[in-house]
Amino acid sequence: MEHFAQGLALLSEQDISAVPPRRLGADIQQIRGFINRAEAQCVRRVEVFDREQAYGSSGDTSTTNWLRHHCQLSGFAADKHVKLARQLPELQATQQALESGEIGIEHALEVARATDDMGAAAEAELLSAARTKDPAEVRQAAREIRHRVDAAGMARQAMEQFRKRRLHLYDLPDGMTGVEGALPPEGGAALRLTLESLSGVPPKNDERSPAPSDIGLGSSIETKSCHQHHVEGGVELAVSTWVESVADHLP
Repeated sequence: MEHFAQGLALLSEQDISAVPPRRLGADIQQIRGFINRAEAQCVRRVEVFDREQAYGSSGDTSTTNWLRHHCQLSGFAADKHVKLARQLPELQATQQALESGEIGIEHALEVARATDDMGAAAEAELLSAARTKDPAEVRQAAREIRHRVDAAGMARQAMEQFRKRRLHLYDLPDGMTGVEGALPPEGGAALRLTLESLSGVPPKNDERSPAPSDIGLGSSIETKSCHQHHVEGGVELAVSTWVESVADHLP
């Protein structure tokens, strides 16, 4: 670990203002590769730490809690790392790809999540996708594989996602409108496309990022067939039907 710290210290001391942009790009690629390899070594240690229940000596009740309290991770991130650590020993090819820096930690998380659902037999195809695609595309590849091998299960999942869909608008203390919800994949894609089509090309001097610009459309979309009720901290609008402008596109 001492050598690791020394290497990071050397990097922090480097004057990058004089480094050519192309060299910076190469450096970024190398550093990301080192980070992926370091993540793999961290996961290896988390697996043993968890198996030995080493968190007990500090008063924590689980490895997830220990990671939250001692490694600056959110509960969600800590839980993902623990699940990956427990499963990765069964996914030797994925572990080797992560340790070599060939794939990133997010790729490994997607492979682990999918194989936990479909079994280790899907690892090879998912890992092949992980080597050339980003994590979101690996997730989509997992859906396609599951559709091939378990069409009935995919249909049940789609029905469950449809049942759980929701969309809530609520007033924030500063007068802005908050939006919270969950849509099935197809509905989410349709909503994104619809918002993008409504937003059009941003004005030349509009320096906002695409996300705030899209959210700004909320003031121009009619929300009919809604009912309003008071909740602590503001007024929440429970949308009983989809926003009129996109209702025809959502499942």
